[in-house]
Amino acid sequence: MYLTRRALLCAAALAAGAHTAHAQVPADRFPSGPIKLVVNFPAGGNADLIGRVYARKLSEMLNVPVVVDNRGGAAGTLGADAVAKAPADGQTLLITPYSVFTNRNPAIRTAYNALDDFTPVAPLTVAPLVLATSATSQVTDMRDLATFAQGKRLSYGTYGPMTTTHIGQHRIARQLKAMDAVAVAYRGEAPMLADLLGGQIQMGVLSLATARENEKAGKIRLLGLISPQRSEFMPQLPTLRELGFPGVDWTDGVVVFASSKVPASTLVPLQDSSRKVLLDDDMLRTLRAQPNQPWLDMTPQALKAQMAADTAFWDKAQAEMGSTQ
Repeated sequence: MYLTRRALLCAAALAAGAHTAHAQVPADRFPSGPIKLVVNFPAGGNADLIGRVYARKLSEMLNVPVVVDNRGGAAGTLGADAVAKAPADGQTLLITPYSVFTNRNPAIRTAYNALDDFTPVAPLTVAPLVLATSATSQVTDMRDLATFAQGKRLSYGTYGPMTTTHIGQHRIARQLKAMDAVAVAYRGEAPMLADLLGGQIQMGVLSLATARENEKAGKIRLLGLISPQRSEFMPQLPTLRELGFPGVDWTDGVVVFASSKVPASTLVPLQDSSRKVLLDDDMLRTLRAQPNQPWLDMTPQALKAQMAADTAFWDKAQAEMGSTQ
């Protein structure tokens, strides 16, 4: 069979078009290369530990490298700023404590607006805090703490002015009708715990893992949980609301975010893949062993709506703090 010159040219054009379309598929597919997961706190912290587990599992699921990049500083805002400025292709993500976005430090100005510039990819873990006192103190429960606070100076440890630990314990002190309450700021949990055990401060808030470890060792007493509901790790420990202390029952946790400019065609598959990662049996076992409670009852869509309400809550709480200190 003979082909005319015109037919040969048409066939060549079709073949070239098919080759070009085939070559473009990998570039258009998500992900087209490595994913960078920015952790906005130094290596070794809880968000970093969770991030590395998530990165490994997401890499296995998507069959691409997921590289962890620690960018600490300025209370977590430096790492967030880097993600906000990155290309909105879904291949640069942020893992952060949720409260970094909702309880905004008034002393730190950012080039981004968390509500406008970020959207949740995956709520990973719930992170309640535990109100505690030294096991050597005379305080055994919240009633004892009220008696102490109404007769003596009550000192409590925080992780800095206007942090959740500061605002929460300030509210507790007011509800205790403390005669004189003093907030003492610490750079981290370890030095605060040392002063709590030494009696320099009478109460402080600890991560759940630290609280469990030191309570088992007989070093501290647990007074209540700062959370809307009890923890699966300490089901016997009541929340502070249950004990009659409202206004300190917020939710915090560790969340993966992406730029809000990431198109839905990329964001939705990324959210779906992350949900599958969270529900993976090995992932669940690893998180609980740390221990971190998986945030299974929150979807990215629900958390996006919750962010606005939580931000308004913290803005109001900060304003109240400014007028009562």
